[in-house]
Amino acid sequence: MTDVLQAWIDRLYATSGQQWALRAVSVASAVGATVATGLVSGRWWGFGLFIVVVLSIASALRPDLHTGTLIVVVLWWTWIGTVQDVLTPWVLVVAVGVLVFHATTALMATVPPAATIPRDALLRWAARTAVVALATVLVWLVAVAFDSQAWRGNALLTGAALVVLVAGAATVRRRSLIRG
Repeated sequence: MTDVLQAWIDRLYATSGQQWALRAVSVASAVGATVATGLVSGRWWGFGLFIVVVLSIASALRPDLHTGTLIVVVLWWTWIGTVQDVLTPWVLVVAVGVLVFHATTALMATVPPAATIPRDALLRWAARTAVVALATVLVWLVAVAFDSQAWRGNALLTGAALVVLVAGAATVRRRSLIRG
């Protein structure tokens, strides 16, 4: 065996059980988002599912590479290309799947594979992910409400809402840096 292959095998062998669990969640969330897209669209793309499975496994094994970016692109490209109803509740399933994939991959990339992440760090990471998921649901609910009222768009209100969102995100970020 070459030294590179042996180092790769040693790295896999040294990976902690917690890291393997995160890897499983990462793969399952990407594959789940792909399956959800197929269910809602009624069109299965077997090759796309194969690509997502292979790329998500590769990303789980090496979360520090850009493989995850390719998965997100494939997931959204598949969604945009096959689903016509942008207000379907299935968009939440796919969005949360992408969020969980991104969050777990980012978390895995921040620590060595053999490391065990402290419980408080995991809880903080999960809480922040849950806040993003909740915000996603709230934005979807607002979009559904606007659609049911058939309101015309208003550039001034849209701009003001964007400013409020950016200010809120900056405030949360600043507070997390002060506490963190």
